[in-house]
Amino acid sequence: MAKGQISYDQSFSIDLTSRKITEALSIISDSVDCFFAYKSGIPNELNKSALLKYDEISLNELLISLTDGTRIIYLFRGNQVILKRKVVEKTQKYLTGVIREVNSKQTIPYASVEIKHKYKGVVSDYQGNFKLPLKDISDSDTLLFSSLGYQRQEYVFTQLKLNDSLEINLSSESIQMKEIAIVFPNFLDKRVGEDAKKPHGEMYLDTQGQQTAFYIDNSDQLKGKIERLIYYLSRKGNVNAPFKVHIYSVDQYTGEPGKDLLNEFVVAKPNIVNGWFELDILLLDIDIPKNGFYIGMEGIFPDRLAIYQTGGILAKERSKKRRGKKRDIYLSELSYGQRLGFRKAKKNLTWHYSPSGKWFQLKKQSYNVMIGAKLLIEPKNKNE
Repeated sequence: MAKGQISYDQSFSIDLTSRKITEALSIISDSVDCFFAYKSGIPNELNKSALLKYDEISLNELLISLTDGTRIIYLFRGNQVILKRKVVEKTQKYLTGVIREVNSKQTIPYASVEIKHKYKGVVSDYQGNFKLPLKDISDSDTLLFSSLGYQRQEYVFTQLKLNDSLEINLSSESIQMKEIAIVFPNFLDKRVGEDAKKPHGEMYLDTQGQQTAFYIDNSDQLKGKIERLIYYLSRKGNVNAPFKVHIYSVDQYTGEPGKDLLNEFVVAKPNIVNGWFELDILLLDIDIPKNGFYIGMEGIFPDRLAIYQTGGILAKERSKKRRGKKRDIYLSELSYGQRLGFRKAKKNLTWHYSPSGKWFQLKKQSYNVMIGAKLLIEPKNKNE
């Protein structure tokens, strides 16, 4: 068996009796050298009656039992097992459309569609298409369409809902960039955070809502603007996958990431294969927090899986009989997110956010993810 590949047809023995679903998934991971990726809540939907003792069973057969009678399907990618809900289109209505550049009419991939002040929304797919559930929207809501490098557009929902499929046009913000360069002519550039040339390893952002954040110190009380966010991306991940960025204040009581200083969805669209990726956020006009700040990275997965596949077929579907039942098995070569570089460190400045909604630090390992920033520093007053 090749390294990093699951042998999903090889039989093994396993005892899952009296286990919780999450414990069972952990035992399965250890038994077949794989790991599971899923949105929060999905394990609770699996078939608990399948938590038995098996003297001889393959991973395929075990997953068939765990998903039998549920809306959960699974996909294999390398040593990942991705659990997701099968989409039932008829049960939900959507506001749908496509986002384009106003002049060229080219689609804008991974643009944000946000319900203003609710912090709910979606990300368009690689072809600029979006689907926003109508159940999340009320008539009084305002929808914000945005993408870095483009002027955002706002519409009251009642202006849009009569259209079956929308076309939203965004204009380039290149003119505003020239104006900003004039506003800060005497400011100095400074890079902060991690800046090593190579990582010691890489970590996956492989679960919806999973985040990692790195602390940027400001003990020198620098004043100015955050110009760029910088992430070390590995070619071992899905280099085409978008991700959401965050800038957090420091919680004064716990020291963990606190309030998100970005008031809108900001999605990065990497344009590199390996190494440091820089995201210009100067237009967002974020002041350097005097007590330091965290830069975060969050895995996001648009509904369309085509951007994650490594081959030309989204999923190979086949049927298999077992105990008189026929089940569809979904197999696909997918890479479900970026891999972020990390380095060993004496002081742990990295926090992780689980889909369960809690920030935590790894206690047994001390390493820092490779995240940094470029700052525009305001010149100090001679009297200071």
